[in-house]
Formats: sequence, C-alpha cells, structure tokens
Amino acid sequence: MATLQIFAMLLRPRKDNKLRFFWNSYHHGVGCSILILGVINVFKGLSIFNPKHTYKTAYIVVIATLEASLCSEKL
Repeated sequence: MATLQIFAMLLRPRKDNKLRFFWNSYHHGVGCSILILGVINVFKGLSIFNPKHTYKTAYIVVIATLEASLCSEKL
C-alpha cells in the first residue's frame, strides 16, 4: 500500500483538473488505511510478545494523543 502511495504521487493530476477530487479521496483513503493497519500490527506484536500491561497502556496513550493532535489540526 505504501508503494501505491508513491506511485500515486507520480500520477497526481494538476489542481485544476476535475479528476483531482478522486485522486485526493484515493490518497486520503489509502493513507488512513496504512495508519490503521500499522496500529493493528503493533497490537498484534504486543499480544505475541506479551509484555507488561504498562507498555500496552503507554502505546494507547501515545496513539490517542497523536490522534487528538491530528483531529485538532483539521478543525
């Protein structure tokens, strides 16, 4: 999926092109999917590694903080 994002940058239409809306939707959707899959991957790794509970809690706090900062930027 990350490779698709790189190739999408090469195929990005100009800002005045009517296809730009669809390209932006695709780019946003794939980017969000990559982030979600990354978070899921870390939780799967934590379940395999089975560390102390504080590691999982710390990861959840970091992800929640990053999400809150990203959401506040878009508002």
